[in-house]
Amino acid sequence: MRERIVQTTLTSNGRVIDQDVTKFGRLRESSEHAADGTVLRERLSEDGYVFLRDVLDKPVLLHVQQIIADELHRLDAIDVDGDRSLHLFPARPGVSLYKVVDDISQDKRRAFTRQPALHAIFHAIFGEEAKPFDYSWPRIAGPGRCELPHSDWVYLRRGTPRVYTAWIPLMDLPLSHGPLMVLENSHHDNPHTRRYLRMDADKLGYLDATRFKHGSFVHSGCYSRRPDRVREEFGTRWLSTDYGLGDVIIFSTRGLHATLDNRSKGFRMSIDVRFQPANDVTDPRFEGSHPVVDNACDTNIFDHARQARDAVRRYVGRVVGAS
Repeated sequence: MRERIVQTTLTSNGRVIDQDVTKFGRLRESSEHAADGTVLRERLSEDGYVFLRDVLDKPVLLHVQQIIADELHRLDAIDVDGDRSLHLFPARPGVSLYKVVDDISQDKRRAFTRQPALHAIFHAIFGEEAKPFDYSWPRIAGPGRCELPHSDWVYLRRGTPRVYTAWIPLMDLPLSHGPLMVLENSHHDNPHTRRYLRMDADKLGYLDATRFKHGSFVHSGCYSRRPDRVREEFGTRWLSTDYGLGDVIIFSTRGLHATLDNRSKGFRMSIDVRFQPANDVTDPRFEGSHPVVDNACDTNIFDHARQARDAVRRYVGRVVGAS
């Protein structure tokens, strides 16, 4: 029998993640090279990511953690009688919350993204001055929740192609708590994502955004609802690790990534930010004092009805034209 990395069962979207060493692996660490731009660029090109342990300013991270904790308290989502020795923020029974915390001021977001340690890493990567998007994504994931396989590029493609995502845990996150995993070598050009990466998720109509993949329907920028089938399709491995406060993984916006299911009884907190060279063109949706994010999410049922009507008219027109 092959060696297993961990003994506990891991799942993503309810599908068991096979932990055979040929199918699931640990992230390669690059912490000792955090200031070496040449090595970081080589590893981003080769691996599609760099994983750095204990390099960020923990007081800044804890401040963001407290902002998210305040939101959980406001939502009455924390189990005040829960065992905090097992879960920093235990979930109230029956609560399975997932959300991006939007009501954080731009000043507080910038205080986080402008921490010197993070800027120094991206300055080393680009070899020039770097800047973050004005918008960041603080996330809460309750028990049983995950993020489906996708690429960030289909959401960010209206600016420079030289943009990377930094995913940052806001607490210690072992594998059982549903942290990020990346699909090995999926950032390289390949036949599986070539067409997918040409999408602009926010420009798709409701019907155009719906596709059938791996036996189920997917919508918008989601690549698949089946992390197990995605791995089989590529023939590589899902890569993850036990993350700690102060860690960061920086990865290609073209690679596929997802999260494991949060199999704990508490909330997972993380934040993801995007950095690019300061002088490159920025995707206009993510800059300024009031950035506009995920326009497609604001489409209402009447827009969907109009899109359906237009789709039917186009189909009828093609049929009539062919007859």
